[in-house]
Amino acid sequence: MTFPFPVFCPAIQTFPKVVSTATFVSSGNVSSANVSLPSSIVAGNLLLLFVGSTGSSVSVNTPSGFTQVVRALYPDASTGRQVYLFRKTATGSEGATISVSQSTSTAMVSVSYQVSGWTALQATGANGSDANPDPPSLSPAWGTDNCLWLATAIGRGAAFTAFPAGYWNVLNPTPTTNIIIASAHLNKASASEDPGVFTQNASDRWATITTAVR
Repeated sequence: MTFPFPVFCPAIQTFPKVVSTATFVSSGNVSSANVSLPSSIVAGNLLLLFVGSTGSSVSVNTPSGFTQVVRALYPDASTGRQVYLFRKTATGSEGATISVSQSTSTAMVSVSYQVSGWTALQATGANGSDANPDPPSLSPAWGTDNCLWLATAIGRGAAFTAFPAGYWNVLNPTPTTNIIIASAHLNKASASEDPGVFTQNASDRWATITTAVR
């Protein structure tokens, strides 16, 4: 078949893709835990592991094979909240869990992602004390690109009741202690992103991370 005029096909925008996810909540205070990883991990994919714990004086140790990207914390030794982001390029030999330890026995929560089609990532953190944990604005060094944006929050309330507008596939595991974690993502071609706020059921301490994956 021929056409009497040129036919143009629009370019297909491709973004890094969330392949699988996992969540973990400790049943009480722990000095170490086998934290869930995403299923069906493929070599070369990106693994993102967000780990939250209570008290800013507690140090979460970098899990074997991972690299710490950023730590965000509310600086209170006993009632503060903190969240770490660790990353790893998958080997494909990972199991269903990874051992995560910390300097003091306290509650631990996590969410994790497996991402395909990626080349780089950048992240930044923030903290505060109110009912609306606010992930910070992020302008990655690479400029405008098709990015997977993730907004992650750790809080001290009983539950998150709302999430950043436009973000979807919310990971929000049911808490068993007074530490809560939630994360959601968005595909967007831009040079920067400032996610909207989370809402927790009461005004309290929080920490957040905004992550860009290209």
